[in-house]
Amino acid sequence: MPSVNAGKIITKIKINKNDVSLYFGKKKIVISNDAYLLSYLYVGKSMSGKEISALVETSKMAKLFNYATSLLKKARYSEWKIREKLYAKEAKKSLVNSIIKKLKEIDLINDAAFIEDYLGYAEEKGYGKNRILKELQEKGIFSQQLRRVKFSESSERKKAREQVLKNDVKMTRYSFDKRKQRHYQHLLACGFDSGLALDVIDKAITDKPKQEQENLKKDYERVFHRLTSKYEGEELKRRLFTSLKNKGYRYHDILKIMEEKNYADD
Repeated sequence: MPSVNAGKIITKIKINKNDVSLYFGKKKIVISNDAYLLSYLYVGKSMSGKEISALVETSKMAKLFNYATSLLKKARYSEWKIREKLYAKEAKKSLVNSIIKKLKEIDLINDAAFIEDYLGYAEEKGYGKNRILKELQEKGIFSQQLRRVKFSESSERKKAREQVLKNDVKMTRYSFDKRKQRHYQHLLACGFDSGLALDVIDKAITDKPKQEQENLKKDYERVFHRLTSKYEGEELKRRLFTSLKNKGYRYHDILKIMEEKNYADD
C-alpha cells in the first residue's frame, strides 16, 4: 500500500464494484465499501498520515471480518480454524484478535457449541472415541477442550455392536472368518479400540457353523462351474481351492467339501 504523507487532500473518489479508491494526487489507496460508508470522506478533504493509516486498518478489518462471517455462514468453524484462515490472508495478530473478539461477541464463534454439534454428527455416524478425538483435533479443538469430551465403555460397546449388526446383513456372501475380518477393519476405521472391537464382534457374530457350510456349498458350486470350462484335473482342484481360500473359508472346510464332491462325482 503506498504511504501517504500528512496533510494530503483527497482529489478523487472512485467507487468500484467491491471497494473504493481514494486518490491523493498521483497516490492512491483502496479501502473497503464498509470503511468508506463508516467514514466521512469527500473530494477536497485533508487527511493526516495518522488518519489515513487508521482508515487503512479499518478497511483491512472490515474486509477480513466480512471474509470470516461469510465462511461461518456456510459452515461452523472452530476459533483455531478461523484464526488459521485469517493468518493465511496475512493478517497481523492484533487484527486477528480483534476480529475473533467481535465474532465471539455475536456468537458466530463458539467452540463449546461447535463441539456439541460435531458430537451429534459423530453419534449419528456411529463413530468411536478415537475417530472423534482425531477429527476434533483436525478441526482445531485441542488439549483442555478435548479433555472435557467424555466417553463411557458401555456407550462405545453399544455403538460398535450397532455397527456390526447393521453391516452384517450386507455380508452374507462372505465366509464367517471373512465377515469377522471385515467387521474388525470397519470398527477400527470408525475409531473403536482394537480389543473392544474384537470382543464386540465375537459376541455379536455367533450364527455360524451351519450358515458357514451353506455359504461354502453355494460358493463351491459357483466357482466349480466357472472353472470347469477352462481347467481340469489337478489344475482345476488347485484353482478351486485357491478361490475358496481367498473368500475366507477355513482350510479343512474346503478340503472336506472337495473330498465330498469328488466322491459324489466318482
